[in-house]
Amino acid sequence: MTIKEAVKKVIEIRGLEIFKNLKQFLAFLDDLSPECQKERKIIKNNFDEHILGLFVDDSRRINQRLYLIKSKLDDVGLTSDWIVFILESFGFALGWEAELENLKLDTSISNNAPKVNLQQQTVNTDIIDVVLNDDVLKQLGYSNKLSITEINVPATYKTYSGTLNRITKIGDGVFANCTSLRKIILPETIDIIGKRAFANCKSLVNIEFTKNITKIDFGAFACCESLITVIIPDKVTKIETELFVNCTSLENIVLPNSIVEICDSAFAGCKSLNSLIIPNNVTKLGNRVFANCKSLTSMIISEAIKEIGSESFIGCSNLKNFNLPTRFTIFNYDVNRSCEVVAHENFEMLKIKKDFSDCELEII
Repeated sequence: MTIKEAVKKVIEIRGLEIFKNLKQFLAFLDDLSPECQKERKIIKNNFDEHILGLFVDDSRRINQRLYLIKSKLDDVGLTSDWIVFILESFGFALGWEAELENLKLDTSISNNAPKVNLQQQTVNTDIIDVVLNDDVLKQLGYSNKLSITEINVPATYKTYSGTLNRITKIGDGVFANCTSLRKIILPETIDIIGKRAFANCKSLVNIEFTKNITKIDFGAFACCESLITVIIPDKVTKIETELFVNCTSLENIVLPNSIVEICDSAFAGCKSLNSLIIPNNVTKLGNRVFANCKSLTSMIISEAIKEIGSESFIGCSNLKNFNLPTRFTIFNYDVNRSCEVVAHENFEMLKIKKDFSDCELEII
């Protein structure tokens, strides 16, 4: 049963008085139209008792009520054709066809609200790649993103005009500071996660990347304090700057062999991280990359490494075992006075400035 049919059925069963009880009205919609999950979520997230009551407020003319409802739905950030959908679904059930025709709505913004009269809808078969941003979230029914606790991002969705949109990127900062977000499921269509996309999502416990992701940009998961385990997908080649900075609960990180560089402060402040194997193809570690990783006890660095930035291990007070490629020499004044200096034939000089000054380090 469509929302339009469900609203009409509710009126037949309970009369217009049901519009004065939002909780009961929503319960009826859940029972009568279980297949219209997205549409019911739109109504649930954007209605209050006052908006629902306006549909039956006989102290105002119908046109006045329509304009007031439209204005209130505008105020909560609902996009234009979702407003059209709601007004039509309720208005037709109430017999307001003429008033709806006279109401002029700005429909310049296109999204995926369903057309009430599907027989008259023209379907556009073109597929357009889009970025998941605030506007798209609203089109998907999430008008207040800061209240989101779980979200299953769809691979595609249809706009009001029938165009099929495919979500290929999580936009810059789109979920930043969504402190209630605990779980997110990404579709296979996603190949890029934007800058600071999930920064400061303090409740996010786990993130499962799809195999098609090629880039996770700057600070995407910075300060995700509840994140425990991360497995980086095979197509990613770089751990970007501050990607997991201050993820204080992060214990396990699995890096694929596709990684060639770990950038500045990528894991700085990850105080629960206890060990890590640097993949064989990594040639560069950035500045302060593991700074203040206080639980880090061992580190295995690949033979391919050519450069380690300054202060990359500063504050790693429990780092004891450090496997360094044999072509490098560490001078004891750069590391720890108790470390033995080992020189190798045809070595390259590795210059590290105070990186290990706080470590109890044994070269293995």
